[in-house]
Amino acid sequence: MTAVIGHVVGHKVRYVRSPLRIFYKAAKAQGLEPILLSGLRHYFQDHDRGAFAVDAPNDTIRELTGKDAEDFETIARRHAVLPASRQSFGAQLAALARFLAVPMLPGFNPAIYDRAQEQPVPPTPHLALDDADWTASHRADGSVMVGSTLKEALA
Repeated sequence: MTAVIGHVVGHKVRYVRSPLRIFYKAAKAQGLEPILLSGLRHYFQDHDRGAFAVDAPNDTIRELTGKDAEDFETIARRHAVLPASRQSFGAQLAALARFLAVPMLPGFNPAIYDRAQEQPVPPTPHLALDDADWTASHRADGSVMVGSTLKEALA
């Protein structure tokens, strides 16, 4: 992904992993909703373990929308031309100021949020790759649901 973004914006881009607690601070400062932040911790764990590479790419977007999914470069190009993405001295200075402020911002604790919202907790929670039903439903041939298409599964 960094190579594609670098190609689109015309300079080298480097991936730097930030601690989840820092991500939460920055995301909260940008106005992301707590319910989204709460769920992202599970998404990130599944992503790190490669769950989204299983059975990928597939035709889910085409099945749901009737159109092929866009490739990452197309999406990156669309975002690179947005006014908020334009490079300028002022924009770089503002980004640096936001970056330096992040460690001092209030954090977000998803476990505390979930308890306060009385979110149900599965008796034995586990990630996608640890779930026998999930792994059985994701086959290498591109079918999302064993024995049926996604549309049939959702009908």
